[in-house]
Amino acid sequence: MEALKHIGIKKSIRFVYFHFIQLLLAISFIPQIRVFLLRIFGAKIGKNTLIYNVNFMNLYRGSFSNLVVGDNCFIGNDVLLDLSGDTLW
Repeated sequence: MEALKHIGIKKSIRFVYFHFIQLLLAISFIPQIRVFLLRIFGAKIGKNTLIYNVNFMNLYRGSFSNLVVGDNCFIGNDVLLDLSGDTLW
């Protein structure tokens, strides 16, 4: 309970929400479905892009809107993407 007091209820709810989304993405074993879900959650992903079982870090600090992937990209298994920063262009 001390940690909840320190972090705050809003950040705790955000953490649980993004953890649920990560679980949803993990069970989406078809890359095209995973790309579709990421787009729904705010990611900007180009055409003909495949995203396999990647891991997201700092989701509760950033959001999927910080994820921008170009056309014709392949992101394979066990890639770690940090979403805490701003989008780079």
